[in-house]
This record gives sequence, C-alpha cells and structure tokens, in this order.
Amino acid sequence: MKASSSFLSALFHKQTPPELCIGTSVFVDGTREGILACVGEPNSWDVLFEDGSEEYSVPTSRMSLKPMASGGDSTLKPLPLRAYQIDPTQAWDIVRSARGDALKLPLGNFCGEELPPKRERTVRFVCISDTHSYETKAMSMATALESIPPGDVLLHCGDFTNTGKASEVAAFAKWFGELPHARKILIAGNHDLSLHAASYAETAKRFGHGAQEDVEDTCAKVRAIVDAIPRCEYLVDSGTEVEGIRVWGSPWQPEFCDWAFNLPRGEPCREKWRMIPEGVDVLLTHGPPLGHGDLCSSGHRAGCLDLLDELQTRVRPRYHCFGHVHEGHGVTTDGSTTYVNASTCNLRYRPVNEAIVFDIEIPPATVREGSGPLSSRS
Repeated sequence: MKASSSFLSALFHKQTPPELCIGTSVFVDGTREGILACVGEPNSWDVLFEDGSEEYSVPTSRMSLKPMASGGDSTLKPLPLRAYQIDPTQAWDIVRSARGDALKLPLGNFCGEELPPKRERTVRFVCISDTHSYETKAMSMATALESIPPGDVLLHCGDFTNTGKASEVAAFAKWFGELPHARKILIAGNHDLSLHAASYAETAKRFGHGAQEDVEDTCAKVRAIVDAIPRCEYLVDSGTEVEGIRVWGSPWQPEFCDWAFNLPRGEPCREKWRMIPEGVDVLLTHGPPLGHGDLCSSGHRAGCLDLLDELQTRVRPRYHCFGHVHEGHGVTTDGSTTYVNASTCNLRYRPVNEAIVFDIEIPPATVREGSGPLSSRS
C-alpha cells in the first residue's frame, strides 16, 4: 500500500521520523516490535520481530515509532459532544480537523490484474457485499459475481438479498455454498429482512411478504437455511478465528428507512459497537464508519461516528470491511485501520464492482490469552 511522505509523518504520532533505514526499530500495528531488515515493495519493508519471526513487505502505513497505548490510542484528540449531535456530514468536518482525513488507497492494490500473488504464511481474504440476489439473474453484461477471485476466506458484508424472502435466501445459500473458498464468513444487512426477527412482523408487510402468522418460526427457518451453507459461519455480534486471525461480525447500521438491523444513532449504536472486542484483526459490519466509504451521491455522509470512535480509540482492527453505501466502493485508511467498502452493486444496482482482496500474515504459533472463537468483552 502506498502512503505519501506527509501522511507517513502523521502516522508516527506527530514526530518527525528519522530517515528509515535497515536497523530502525518500529512497532507494527502498534504492538509488535521489530527492526527494518530489508527494503520491500514501494513504501514497504521486511521486518524482523523480537520473537524471531519475519514479515515481508509490511507497508509503512502499519508502522509507528511508539507502541500503541494499552486499551486504545491515547494520542487521539477527544471529539466534542456537538459532533455527536449534528448531521453526520457536518460532523465529519469536525472529525477530520481533529483526527485527520481519510486517505484513499489505490484500488489496483486490492483487485484486478495488478493484484500481487499470495505470499507464504498468509491468509487471503476476498470481500464482497451488497450482491442483492443478482447471483440468480441473467444479465446482458459481465458481472463481478462471475469472476470472484480465489482465496482462503470469502467475506460477505450483508444485503445478499433484495428483501430477505425465504426463496431469495435459499438461492443465495446455494450459490454461496458452491463457491470454492475453503471458508466463508457472512453477516446480514438491512435488506435481509427475515434474518431480523425483531422487525420482521412490520417489514414483512411493508415489503410484500404478507402477514406472518408466526414470525419467529419463519425467521428460524430462514436462519436454518443460512446455517446450512457449507463451510460458512454466520456472525451476529459474534466472532471466529482463521489461522489465529480474529474476525468479528455485526449487521447493524444507523436508522435507514426502517429496514432490518436499524438502530437510532447515538447510544443504541454505541452499545453494539462496545461489543466488538479489542484484538480483532478483521471487522465486518454492514454499514460504514463516518468518513470512510460512506459518501452518498447526494453529497451527504451515511457513516456512523460512534462506530468510527470505537474503532479509532479502542478496537483498532487491521481491516474493517462493510458495504451499504454502494457508491462508496473502495479502500481508505486512517493510518491504523484499512477500511474496505466492498459493495458489489454500484449506485444503479448493477453488480459490477470487483471483489476486494487482502492478505494477512498468519501470527506466530503462540498460546494467546482468550484464543479460540471470539467472545464479546465489555
């Protein structure tokens, strides 16, 4: 990944970084101390860690001169209360003045013909979202669903149906289950109505599903279809591990036209984001955080400030994957987390946006406290 020299300076906790050279001591992802061993690809280095392990082509965007403060990044400026009380579009001006702007990363680093080959001792994640039942539709054009790249883990960030009818879920489950990826991780989105029992009695009527005599039973049957997808884990405020890489999934987003998994902005959203454990490497949510992949065609922002604040001050995942805002497809960073809007459908609901691919190094085989499937920790 490429980073400008001015942006890199900001990453080093507002210090003036020395000339980077072999032997410089750095912290990768704020926690792992090592030394620069060899120049890698542009704006990257091979790093030799204290435990004797190595990581190749580590982008400078993941390095700092100081370790991350325990429990989050204490160097970040706190946001004024009024940022949470105004329109998200206006709030973003406050956030970026206090914490810096989002840096857009070249999409060619994550998809297409320029994608580098997978390195040894890494897990390749392939991320899609907002496929909206197009797997069953005949199109007069080539679609991204016909050429999903190979990889170890296929991630889907929700809105895999149009309105969550059982027939749509079943069609998606068949298609998703037949894809060759060894593991699949799935969350729901606001369009996947029948997977949110708490709102389905109302949304079923509004979106043409008809009155439901037994909402709980209908939703349980739909959930069973999802749970039966081969080699797939469906996450709802829960987590899993892939080769020691920790993954967490949550379907929520701020209120959006009274669809599924909607919550009022503020404390109801924050309550869900507090469930995300520290130490997560890959986070899946349906909706974006404020300022990253959330700019709508109207010029307004749809992202969640409470989500962004939890990620920047406490969770600090390596990757945050989401969808929801189709026109936000792409990759950005704040210098700590890489934000991935993986919406497959574009603004016109055409499934033409390519899947986004990234590799994560398999951590050293050490016994870590709380290893195994993630559980939420307050």
